Amino acid sequence: NPPIFAQLQLAPEPELRDLRESAQSLKGLCRARSQQRWKHWRHGRELEIGKVLHENRLILQQDLDFAEGNKRVTQEIAEAVGQFVASERSRLAAERSELAAQNQDPQQAIEQRTAEVRALDVRAQGLETR
Repeated sequence: NPPIFAQLQLAPEPELRDLRESAQSLKGLCRARSQQRWKHWRHGRELEIGKVLHENRLILQQDLDFAEGNKRVTQEIAEAVGQFVASERSRLAAERSELAAQNQDPQQAIEQRTAEVRALDVRAQGLETR
C-alpha cells in the first residue's frame, strides 16, 4: 500500500482532512491509470485479433476461389458428358432405325453396340485415373 494510508492511520485530527483528500486524489489517479492500462491492453488484443481474422478471411477467400474454380470445371465436364450422352443416344436411335430398315436382328446389333460402349467406358475410366 502507498505510504499515505499509513499516514492516515497515524495522523492527528487537523492533518487528517488534507490526507484524506490526498488519498482520494491518489485513488482517482490509480483508477485512471488502471483504466488507461486496461484500454491499452485491450486495444493491443483487438489489433491482434483483427490481424488473425484478416488472415483467416484471406485463407477462406482463397478456399472459396478454389472451390468456385472446381465447380466451374465440374459443370463444364457435366455439360460435355450430357452432350456426349445425348449424341450417343441419338446415334443409337439412328442405328436402330437403320437396322430396322435393313431387317437385321436389332438384339444382336444392340449387344454389339453395348460392347463398343463398354470398351469406350473402360478407356474413359483409364483416362480419369491419370
